[in-house]
Amino acid sequence: MPEIHDITDGQQFDLGGGRIITAYDCPGHTAGEIVLLDESTGTLFAGDAINYNLGVGAVPLETTLKSMKRIQSMSGNYDGIWNGHHDFSALGAPLDPDCLPTIIQMMEDAMAGCIIPCEDANFWGQDVPLSRNQTNENMFSGVGKRISLRRGRNWLAIDPDNLTAH
Repeated sequence: MPEIHDITDGQQFDLGGGRIITAYDCPGHTAGEIVLLDESTGTLFAGDAINYNLGVGAVPLETTLKSMKRIQSMSGNYDGIWNGHHDFSALGAPLDPDCLPTIIQMMEDAMAGCIIPCEDANFWGQDVPLSRNQTNENMFSGVGKRISLRRGRNWLAIDPDNLTAH
């Protein structure tokens, strides 16, 4: 079994040839979520941490918001954000520049209580089991309460009971 090491905020990796990437904590979609910054190419790899169809709740929303603002404050170090989903951009293209600021605004509005939950069709469409014997109602069953917020192209799923640290 290989030895497993945690990745820490600010940890750097040499990919060879002097190309260095830096890991930054960005909890929200998952508690241990990170983004990877390659300053030599101006590339931010966000995985599931930043996208137009973002589900958060692994940590309080205020923690996620703080991380998103930190990533935005580093925008002078990257020219584009590449995520782990295909959403509203040409395949292989970075997210449009409106994605992260809109996520931040939606989170700030939720924190300020300026949201109106309403019934909406399931963003993911008809529930599809993840396995042949799955009996859960959908893939978010047991994750906690979820409400979906929408602004422009952005969808943000949050747990309204997990906004601040207790």
